[in-house]
Amino acid sequence: MILLLVDSSEKIRNIRIKLESSLDILRQLDVGPSRILLVLNKVDVIEENSIPTIEGEYSARGFKTVKISALRGEGMHQLKLQISERVKGPVGLHIDFR
Repeated sequence: MILLLVDSSEKIRNIRIKLESSLDILRQLDVGPSRILLVLNKVDVIEENSIPTIEGEYSARGFKTVKISALRGEGMHQLKLQISERVKGPVGLHIDFR
């Protein structure tokens, strides 16, 4: 399983460029969409339409996505669930928000 972390506060164009660059490398390593979880971080400071656009584009290509704010701890439960579903067991996730 690969967690591909995306800074969703960037402009959509930059997100696409970075994602495609990362995905090109993963394709060369024979890592398909079923083994990748796109983690869209910084949802607390996003450009209005970037998340639905990116989610829609990449889910149509077979990628699962989860939205989080690492700073505020939002979406961490969903991230943990997504990981545990894929690794078939409980996952411990601790983040220190100091």
